[in-house]
Amino acid sequence: MAHITINQYLQQVYEAIDNHEGSFCAELLSFKHPHVANPRLQLASPEEKCQQVLEVPYDEMVAAHLRCTYAVSNHDFVEAYKCQTAFQSHKEENWALPVMFAVTLDLRIFANNVSEHKLLCSRMFLIQ
Repeated sequence: MAHITINQYLQQVYEAIDNHEGSFCAELLSFKHPHVANPRLQLASPEEKCQQVLEVPYDEMVAAHLRCTYAVSNHDFVEAYKCQTAFQSHKEENWALPVMFAVTLDLRIFANNVSEHKLLCSRMFLIQ
């Protein structure tokens, strides 16, 4: 999975959504899945590619996730947190509950990373 193309990844997401496979979709949108280490999927602006394969609002959600992988690869956890919050718009669909669970766990990790980063920065400031 670490070496798949953006089109292959989007096709897998499309099939998971189309078949209402919440658990598989959650896997594909989780930061515990190996795709997040794939530089081909760490995109600053994936919107156009996502729009070609996915329908609204899924294109926006997956684009936000891919922007999030880009932010995390650049250690920008504040931006990563902002990107992952795009999933909140779909919380009412029951089949998507596993997706929401996975994304919520990732948000918690990003929030902790931001807190740790701010604490480290404040300690460094006090030392100087």
